[in-house]
Amino acid sequence: MTFLIKNNIRYFQIILTVGLRGGAAFILFLLYSTVSRNYSQAISGEFFYFHTLITINSLFLLFGLQPLIVRECARFENSLNARNIRAIFSHFFDAFKFTGPICFFVTVILLYFSQLDVYYTIWVFLASLFTSFIIIFSSSYQALQKFNIAIFFSNFLVPFLLVVILFSFKEITIHPIYLFMGATVGTVAVFSLLVLKQHEEDGEIVRGFSNSERWNFLSINLSTLIFNWGGVLIVGIFLGSEEVYQIGVAQRVGAVIAFSLFLSNSILAPRVSKLFCKGKILDLMNLTKSVNRVLIFIGVVTLIVIFYDKRFLSFFFDEQVFIYIDVIKVVCGAHFINVIFGNCTTLLSMTGGEKKLNLAMMSAAVSNVLFTIPLTYFYGVIGTGIAFLVSMALMNVLCLFFVKEHLGFWLLGGIAFKCKVHDD
Repeated sequence: MTFLIKNNIRYFQIILTVGLRGGAAFILFLLYSTVSRNYSQAISGEFFYFHTLITINSLFLLFGLQPLIVRECARFENSLNARNIRAIFSHFFDAFKFTGPICFFVTVILLYFSQLDVYYTIWVFLASLFTSFIIIFSSSYQALQKFNIAIFFSNFLVPFLLVVILFSFKEITIHPIYLFMGATVGTVAVFSLLVLKQHEEDGEIVRGFSNSERWNFLSINLSTLIFNWGGVLIVGIFLGSEEVYQIGVAQRVGAVIAFSLFLSNSILAPRVSKLFCKGKILDLMNLTKSVNRVLIFIGVVTLIVIFYDKRFLSFFFDEQVFIYIDVIKVVCGAHFINVIFGNCTTLLSMTGGEKKLNLAMMSAAVSNVLFTIPLTYFYGVIGTGIAFLVSMALMNVLCLFFVKEHLGFWLLGGIAFKCKVHDD
């Protein structure tokens, strides 16, 4: 009976995670859809550019702490106690002393060269700070597979309220939305602090993080952000807000294909860390192999729905989306490559292979910038999409070889082969 109860609770947690993450992703997707349908391409592109800056800055401010917290908390069943809360946030504020000024300076430079209003730098920076705070909070609970009302507010309610405002007040300009976004996320951050102060579980204390670990994961974060969003920034600098809108829509549609991978990574990360700590490499391989097969099936079905049923794109975006359908196809192809290679990045980051993952992500980021600048200059947004696809393929091939070197097995397309692993 106890076994059944524990398993039912675990399955309930997984279903809850899938539902909340899926709902949050859908609401965020609907937010971009609402902006694109109610505003011009120029304004929609500006909104996407600002949101991209917030995403980049928030993860940079963390100084690489997010995966470290997930990995360390996952070692124990009840590790989020009062001492750990103080330790986690002291790490964050220590990191902020270094990353904060750099983040603000880079934000000003990017906004200046993109010819967008520098006045909104402060709102972008504050929204980034509050968002990074929420990420720290959510990551800790993610590692323990627990749910809290603050995570619901940050992942679901904030985008939902933005959608309601955009639907209700179509005549409102886009700029007050930034202020509302920052104020709402800030309120959630304060609410999260109050919740954390009341959380007093017993458990093991999360150890301190070395500077080497921090720098490795900071480098991984930066490389990932440059790899995923560098093309958007380059388009904003070389072309304009309308082209940013086009590549933004392509990225949003591509994210639908990659969502199953993102969701599986968030669920798998604590499990991978626990299996690796116990030396159960064979179980780890079988788990990821089964998950990868499901991911590929979902990815294929999603591709068919997107490209063979035009109602999907026309429902969420205006009819002009079919003018640049080629860009969407290229970006979706890049994300599907990522799905085929599966959870390689999680396998490395959650098993102590961050140095190898860092090398793979840095290679992908550098290649993406080197390809994106000339291809965007000569071929426009289609060149940006091609550069993203090539870099995605390079990153996944490198991760495939690094997983073989680090864990002893190949994993591609849901098939494990040349396996020479055994449990200790």
